[in-house]
Amino acid sequence: MRVQGLIKRRSGNKSGATALEFALIAPIFFTLIFAIVEASAVYIGEAWLQYATSDMGRRVRTGEVQIANTTETQFRNLICARLSPFLACDQNLEIDVNAYNDFSAADMSPPLDANGNFDATKLRYDPGDPCEVVIVRAFYKWTVHTPVMSAFLVNSGNDKRILASAAAMRNEPYTAAVVGC
Repeated sequence: MRVQGLIKRRSGNKSGATALEFALIAPIFFTLIFAIVEASAVYIGEAWLQYATSDMGRRVRTGEVQIANTTETQFRNLICARLSPFLACDQNLEIDVNAYNDFSAADMSPPLDANGNFDATKLRYDPGDPCEVVIVRAFYKWTVHTPVMSAFLVNSGNDKRILASAAAMRNEPYTAAVVGC
């Protein structure tokens, strides 16, 4: 009888079980939450980058960039203004603007070296002349913070995900000297 009373008292005391279960599950739960937040932020960042690239592509197409003699730094700053406040443009944003005679000559290869690292030496800035085909590309080097997500999000060296966007167009005849394309 005395043993049964002892068993009943011990089996009814569960005050620390919930805390122990939470301690076991919490790291997995919070890692999952952080992974969802980071994957969502990457998706939103790509959408913002595409918006900024498309908007600047329209400015190139209409000749606004060329007529104003916009420099590469000014062009980059205009894209950064469209990305703020979500993406910080310090050293993470790279732009590539190239003009071609026609679409078949366009080079859309990613600016990566043999090791898969970003290679800024492959980028140029040439907004083109009237009737030329222009490819405007923007690249943002996103640092992946959630350790578990590195295997899924990293596509370049140094725990970076390269967000990329592009806009391809034929420039309009924006000067009086050019009548049509």
